[in-house]
Amino acid sequence: MGILDVAGAERTAFIESLEAMLRPLMPVMLKSGVTYTDAEEVLRSLFIETTGTKIGEQGRPATPARLALIAGLNRGEVIKLSEKKAARDRIRALRAQRL
Repeated sequence: MGILDVAGAERTAFIESLEAMLRPLMPVMLKSGVTYTDAEEVLRSLFIETTGTKIGEQGRPATPARLALIAGLNRGEVIKLSEKKAARDRIRALRAQRL
């Protein structure tokens, strides 16, 4: 088995594990009114956030262009997701202040 076969097998195993972890959440998501679009946006946002952190740890700027290239999205989508996350963070901070 070559190095590419191992990498492909690891990726496949990870995707299968991810599916197994998400499967029990699906009924709860549906019951809560969470749509596919909602779930996709959360996943995209987390992917962009984590990728940006990793790039920053490497000492490189996490520009929208770089994040878009790595994530397979366009820059506009990366910017939109980043702005939505910033808005959610502001709302969470305001809620925390009220407690």
